[in-house]
Amino acid sequence: MRKCATVEHGVVLAASDPLAGGSKVRADQILDRQGVIYSDDPETERWLTGYFIRHGLPEPTICVRTSSFANGMDLVRHPGFTMIAPIQLSARITDFGLVALPAEPLITRLPAGAYMRSSSASYGAITRFVDLVETHVLAQLPG
Repeated sequence: MRKCATVEHGVVLAASDPLAGGSKVRADQILDRQGVIYSDDPETERWLTGYFIRHGLPEPTICVRTSSFANGMDLVRHPGFTMIAPIQLSARITDFGLVALPAEPLITRLPAGAYMRSSSASYGAITRFVDLVETHVLAQLPG
């Protein structure tokens, strides 16, 4: 893998949520919330449940699993809902009237990048494409 960025999952809340004014969110602060999982990927659910278990808390209530990011954001606008999402999507998340805050301690911090066979790295067109993607990704990230 050629790493282009690091992705950190945080907590998405309605901008009107009392926790939204803070700088970070702890697991015990959102235990009473209804969880929305974006993705059909079981890893996302494992990250979220593992986050609570690591802190000696019961597994969260996951009430909705959706393959639509927009639907997930719409649900989180309502009181009592929360979702995990990459902090790097904060600009897009605020477009929905929501905030994404880092979790304290971290939920996940993962490398993101381009996967390709080592034999493909010798093709100029492929390496140029990956270079362009990396430049674009880095330009989109905050800070």
